[in-house]
Amino acid sequence: GEFVGFTTGLGFDWWHVGVDNEHILQHGRTGLSNPLGEAGNVVSSQVFNADTLEMQKNNINAVYMRFPLLVSLRTSRSGSKGLHVEAGFVSAYMLRGSYKYEYTQAGSTTSVEEEDFPINPLQINARIGVGFKNVSLLAEASLSPFFEEEQVDQPTMHAFSLGIQFAFND
Repeated sequence: GEFVGFTTGLGFDWWHVGVDNEHILQHGRTGLSNPLGEAGNVVSSQVFNADTLEMQKNNINAVYMRFPLLVSLRTSRSGSKGLHVEAGFVSAYMLRGSYKYEYTQAGSTTSVEEEDFPINPLQINARIGVGFKNVSLLAEASLSPFFEEEQVDQPTMHAFSLGIQFAFND
């Protein structure tokens, strides 16, 4: 109807996640055990002495193709009038991901780029938006962990974002 709508489409996200300059991320089989008693494939951080290494770059980049499935409720037939609420899910597929770090040690610079870093290739996010006229406040929370790893007794990293949206319609 005129007051209920469905939204779908195609979009792209670029995630640029900075890691502090006193840690280097690493992944692989560790001595940590999961409840089944097996070693887990986990992402962890290695702390180093800032006096021995000088970090120039330390970040994760991931590019996702996104597919939203949203339901909208409006109090007006026109998109530029009244209150509106939207909610739904946004799925995403990673097109490219990498972890890069560059450091200087004893005058020599080393640059490392890991293309096979275990960033989760599939993301599922819950999204809600509330707005008035052409302005909406948005919140999106990841339902899947950022890293693709076996769960052990460590917390997983999930994304949460807040935003504002300006719509240009009648």
